[in-house]
Amino acid sequence: KIMAPDAFGDPTHVERFLREARAIARLRHPNVVAIHGAGEEAGLRYLAMEYVAGASLAEVLAESARSGERVSVDEALRVGADVARALHAAHEAGFVHRDVKPSNIRVADDGRVVLLDFGVVHDTGAATLTATGAFCGSPPYAAPEQVTSSAVLDARTDVYALGATLYEVLAGVVPHRAPTRAALFRAILEEQPAALRTFIGGLPRDVETVVGKAME
Repeated sequence: KIMAPDAFGDPTHVERFLREARAIARLRHPNVVAIHGAGEEAGLRYLAMEYVAGASLAEVLAESARSGERVSVDEALRVGADVARALHAAHEAGFVHRDVKPSNIRVADDGRVVLLDFGVVHDTGAATLTATGAFCGSPPYAAPEQVTSSAVLDARTDVYALGATLYEVLAGVVPHRAPTRAALFRAILEEQPAALRTFIGGLPRDVETVVGKAME
């Protein structure tokens, strides 16, 4: 992973790049992408990371939509459980990922599920890099506290995003949809997503309960 040269002069971008390196280096877990080194070469800052042959969960979902075949419930739960293990390791180390979403989850060719991209990670033991009132994350998977920027982010922020991701894997759509970001944020704050059984018949009630609890 290479840092864009035009970001070199921005101390915030540089610090986020270094924080990502430090965060991943501290997380030795089979479901977290490994980092082998970091440095600067020919004027480029870089992270030397594990190469995970396979496809992102976003690519898996796109192919599923093209083929008309949904990801099975069993596979969705397997992926969700592996990401939950990765997040648990991150939370135990004092990190909040803040950007859990299908494009940051990779399904390796051997079936291993790997959590990627700690670029906006929040280290609970360090000073924040986000200005008060500034949004940080990906809108469709953002928890209410990210939308309002009025609460301290903690492990529950990632739990919500994992719930929203599992919702999309199972339903084929994100929990909340709106034409503008402002309208999307209002929906996240004020509306309940449609029941998963609306999209997938015969879904075990326990599955719907777990996904709903994650987003509660």
